[in-house]
Amino acid sequence: MKAPIAALVACVAFSAVAAPAFASFHEWLPDEAFSNASGSIQFLEFSDLFDGEQFLTVTSLHSNANSFPFSSDLPSFLTAGKYFLVGTAAFAALPGAPAPDYIIPANFFSTTADTLFLNGSFQSHLTFSAGSLPTDGIYSLSFDGNSLSTSVNSPTNFAGATTSIPEPSTGLLLLTGLLGLAARRRWCA
Repeated sequence: MKAPIAALVACVAFSAVAAPAFASFHEWLPDEAFSNASGSIQFLEFSDLFDGEQFLTVTSLHSNANSFPFSSDLPSFLTAGKYFLVGTAAFAALPGAPAPDYIIPANFFSTTADTLFLNGSFQSHLTFSAGSLPTDGIYSLSFDGNSLSTSVNSPTNFAGATTSIPEPSTGLLLLTGLLGLAARRRWCA
C-alpha cells in the first residue's frame, strides 16, 4: 500500500518540476511614445525584463479611444532585455526607421492626452496629459514605470534594430523646394 502512494507522490512531484514555465505577456512596459503633430506618424515601444513573454495574441493594446488586437505572437520566448515596436504605416515608411513588429492605424493614440497599456498587463500604464507628448518629430515621451521624461526618440524593434528618426521640418521642405525650383529655372533657361 505504501509503494503505490510513494509512487504517486513521486509522479506528482516530478510533474510539478518538469512542467513548462507559464509564458505570457504581463511584463511588457510601454516605455516610449512618439507622435508627429498630425498623429499620422506614431510609434509605441515596449520593454521587458523577463523571458517567456511572447504571447501577445491573448492581449490587446489600448488607448483611450482605440484598441488593437495582436494577430501574432512574438517570434521567440527569449524576451528578457528585449523590446517590441508598434507603429503606423507612415512611421514604417520613413527612411531608416526600424520595421515595426506590428502596424497600428494612424492616430491610434491622442496627441494631447491618453493612457496606453496592454490589457491585463502587470505593468503601469503610460498616461500623459495635455502638453506632455512632444509632437515636434524629434522628441518622444519616455516612461520608466513611474515617471515621464522627454528625450530624442529611439525606437527599437524585437530584432534589435534601432535608430532615431528625424521628421523633415517645414522650413527644410520649403528650402528644398525653392532650391529645386531655382535649379529648374537655370536648366530651362
